[in-house]
Amino acid sequence: MTDHESTAVTLIGLDGVSWALIDDVTTHADVPVLSSLVDESVHGTTTSTIPSLTCPALPTLYTGKNPGNLGIFDFVKPDGSLVDYTDVTEPAVWDYLSDRDVSMVVGAMRTTHPAPRINGVFISDVLSTAEEPDYVTPETAREYGDRFHEQRELLEAAKKEGPSPALLDAFIEMNNTRSDVFLALLDEYDPDFALLWFGLSDGVQHYFWDDPESLRTFFEAFDDRLGRILDARSESNVVVVGDHGFGPATKYRFHLNDVLHEGGYLTLQGGVARAAATKLSYRLSELYLDDRWKRRALDLVNRFKRDEPTDTESSSGRDRTVVSPLNTIPGIDWSETVAHVSTRKGWGINLVEENIDGDPDELRDEIIEYITQVTAPNGAPAIKDAWPGEEIYWGRYGDQVPDIVYLAHDELRVRPSVVGKRFTRHASSYVGTHESAREAVFMARGPDVVREEPVGAVELYDIAPTLIHLTGNRIPETLDGEVVDLTSRPVTHGQYHTERYRIRNGLRAVSERL
Repeated sequence: MTDHESTAVTLIGLDGVSWALIDDVTTHADVPVLSSLVDESVHGTTTSTIPSLTCPALPTLYTGKNPGNLGIFDFVKPDGSLVDYTDVTEPAVWDYLSDRDVSMVVGAMRTTHPAPRINGVFISDVLSTAEEPDYVTPETAREYGDRFHEQRELLEAAKKEGPSPALLDAFIEMNNTRSDVFLALLDEYDPDFALLWFGLSDGVQHYFWDDPESLRTFFEAFDDRLGRILDARSESNVVVVGDHGFGPATKYRFHLNDVLHEGGYLTLQGGVARAAATKLSYRLSELYLDDRWKRRALDLVNRFKRDEPTDTESSSGRDRTVVSPLNTIPGIDWSETVAHVSTRKGWGINLVEENIDGDPDELRDEIIEYITQVTAPNGAPAIKDAWPGEEIYWGRYGDQVPDIVYLAHDELRVRPSVVGKRFTRHASSYVGTHESAREAVFMARGPDVVREEPVGAVELYDIAPTLIHLTGNRIPETLDGEVVDLTSRPVTHGQYHTERYRIRNGLRAVSERL
């Protein structure tokens, strides 16, 4: 039973969609449904994670927990394997709503394989239906799941040919098919809570970000299906949210450790000759060695460092390693270095406190000031912004969060290598990327949405409590997020049986280490 009178809620996820894209499409394309939705909704801006990737963004969105409590910061875990739903040890919004007997249909939610069992139908988005068969629950809904993914192989084949009219058509057709399956599920199950994540709005921008006409064509084709979904949910509160924005493809590798070396914060081993050799070796590896081999080489180095934590133990001896510290990079003098790039995706800097003579916090502020003065090749700041790590992420894995978290310029990809240059050219396979694009769309409308003025910035971990509140239920006290102020309904808190799920998983993790 719900805590209050049940209210239907619909979440429409627009993966990678920013207000800049919405403004362009509604201005230049024939999208009457989308335009009406924009006009009739209260607006906000969703603030994504750092890095601004679908994973960790979506686990943050559907659990209401920041990555510091989830231990998920990337698609790839420190051991090189991909994150899947078994790595999400916190309850999700569908777990809380199942606890209250809310009927649900969830379609195309990413980072949820194997599909969870809920009070309704759940279809995960997967990369390969053959390799990831458990993408639909219950089994009686298998036909829907199969139809949902039936065009995936055609789309993947079209991607190999690069941007083309055929690829755009493949994106449109698969998007239409998924919408039609979702509409059929709505018709059969008439759920109280419905969620459809349009992940293909991300994919199409990767290939056509610099081709606004193609993006407008995609959204024109989408507009009719959007209208049918909104008609089917005409009495529902509707929330539209993006997990991150989008920007131009990476043009340069940004060797931030070189900047730290120039500033005297990072020291290379040996004299001038050895330092030059180190830089040359890194430059050659950047040019000719695939990242997979570089990761394997670093993993081998880690194995021979007996005093480092294992893959299942953090530096504090608790839980698991969730952020590779990158403190074994060859050629760096670790007895003299006080700061270094500490994440493979290039979003953090760690201090080496045992080498710091003075106040670490003062040094951290000094480094933040120093790196934010660096200019990118196009004249813009190379670092958009930087913060003490605890201001961005906190919680269960907070001790593994880098001391400095930063957001690089869209066209830069931070590398931990020391090549003797701040920037080197980088050829991207995409025309659009989003690792540094934090701002995404947020809209809400419906019978219970009484707010008229913009809501401002909305954190991703605010989405789960907001959805639970809109369904008429109490908010779990353990969530990091807060309810977005949309309704006149008072916010109340309560406990859920499903919260024991995290305790069971924590106990399981401990038993595996014993």
